[in-house]
Amino acid sequence: MGIAPAFSYDYYESGKIYFEKGSYYKAYRCFKYVLEKDPQNINYRYYYAQSLLKRSAFEDAQSEFEKIIEIAPYSDEALLSSQAISDIQTFLSQKKAYRNKNLEEFKQSSSYLGFSSNNYIDNALNQAGKIVRWNTGSMPLKLYFYPPSGASGYRESYKSQFLAALDDWSSVLKGDVSYNIVNSAKEADISVIFTPQIADFSSNGGKTGFIAGLATPFIEKNLLKGAQIKLSTMKPNNTSFSDNEMYNVAIHELGHCLGIWGHSSETEDVMSSVSHSHHDMQKQSLTERDKNTIKILYKLTPDISNTTIVEDGNFDNSKILGSSQDRMNRKLNEAKDYVKKVPYSYLSWKQLGDAYFNLKNYNEAITNYKKAVELDETQLDSRAALGIAYIQSENYVNAISEFKYLAEKVPSNIAYSYNLALLYHRKNQNYMAEVTLKKLIKNNPDAGSNDKVQNLLKNL
Repeated sequence: MGIAPAFSYDYYESGKIYFEKGSYYKAYRCFKYVLEKDPQNINYRYYYAQSLLKRSAFEDAQSEFEKIIEIAPYSDEALLSSQAISDIQTFLSQKKAYRNKNLEEFKQSSSYLGFSSNNYIDNALNQAGKIVRWNTGSMPLKLYFYPPSGASGYRESYKSQFLAALDDWSSVLKGDVSYNIVNSAKEADISVIFTPQIADFSSNGGKTGFIAGLATPFIEKNLLKGAQIKLSTMKPNNTSFSDNEMYNVAIHELGHCLGIWGHSSETEDVMSSVSHSHHDMQKQSLTERDKNTIKILYKLTPDISNTTIVEDGNFDNSKILGSSQDRMNRKLNEAKDYVKKVPYSYLSWKQLGDAYFNLKNYNEAITNYKKAVELDETQLDSRAALGIAYIQSENYVNAISEFKYLAEKVPSNIAYSYNLALLYHRKNQNYMAEVTLKKLIKNNPDAGSNDKVQNLLKNL
C-alpha cells in the first residue's frame, strides 16, 4: 500500500488522503484495517462504507450504513447514513431512468460534445479536475439571503437582479435546476451575502485586486454540503453597483455555483475570466457557449454532488473530458492564463497553487500560495493551503508555523487547531497537541464532539 503508519489513526488519515485523490481501493484497504481494530468507531465505518460505494459494492455499503445507525442512532454519521441508504435505494431503482433522461435531446446536442469551439466544458471542472454539481433529482435548491445589515450601498433591487440571473440559468436547463427561497441559512443549499467589499483591495499599495463576487462550495466527506455566494455592493471608487452591474456579477457567480468552477477564455461569455462588472453597462446575456457548457455539464456524471449516490450522466465522462491527468493539466494551463489576466488578485495565485498542488508539484504550489498570502494576508484560506502544501512536502516546521498563526488568528476554527495538533502529534510533541486541542474546545465547545478531535485526543 506504500504506507507504514504506527497507529490505526494514521491508517485512517492515509485512507482519507487516498479517498480524496480517487484511489478508492487503497482507501478501502486502509479503512478496512482500522475498522477491524476498532469496530465501534462510526467514523471509520462511515468512510469504509463510502469506499465500498465508490467501488459500486452497493449492498455491502448499505449494510455498513445500517450498522452505523444501529451503533449510534443519534449521531451525525447516522443521519448521513440514513440519507446514503435512501440514495442507494433510489439509485438502484431509477438508474435506468437516469440514464435515459432526455436522451434524445442529449443526442441532438452531441454535435458540440466533441471539444468543438462552441463550449468550454474543459474549464467547468474544479481545481482538482472534478465535476462538482447539484443532483437534479434533489431539486429544488434551497436559497437563503442573509439580511444586508451594514452593507453600505445595498439596494433592494439587488435581490431581484440575483433571482433574474438564476432564472436565466434555470431556463437553459429546462427544469433540471429549480429553487425555493427559505428563511434560514441552516436549511439552505446556497446562501447569499451582500457585503461592501469581499477583499481589502486597498492593501498592498492598491494592487490586491478588486473582487466583485465570490462563490465557495462546501465539500465534506466527498459530499457537496452547500455553497455560499458573496457579492460586493461597493466598487473601488466608493460608488455602489448599478442594477445591471449586480446582475452581471450574480450571473457569473451563479455559473460557478451551479458547477462551472472555472472560466471561459472568450471575453463575450458570461463565465469569462475578465470581469464585465466594473463598468455601468447593459446586462450580459448567456452566450451559446455558456448555454452549451451548462447543458453538457448536467448530462455528465458528477464526481461530487449533494447526494451520496450521484445520478448517472448520459455520456462517458472520459470521452468528453479525458483522463484525470488530462483534466488536471488543463486546469493548470487555465490557472496560468488567469494569473496573466488578473495578476494582482490573491485568488489568481491561490488557484494556480491549487492546480500545482493537485498535480503533486508541492514546491510550485508553495511558491504560488506564498504569493497569494503576500497579496492579501486577510484571506486565511491561502495560508491554510500553504500549510497543507508544507505538510505534503514534509516540511513540518513551516507547516506548524502556518497553522500556529491560523489557530491564534481564529482560535475557534476546528480545522486550524486540529491540523496544528496533528502536526505536533506527528512530531511526537503530544503534550503540545493536547494543549492545542483543549484550547480549541475552550474557545469552541462544539469541537469537543467533533469526531476528528475526539479520535486524535484518544491517540495522544
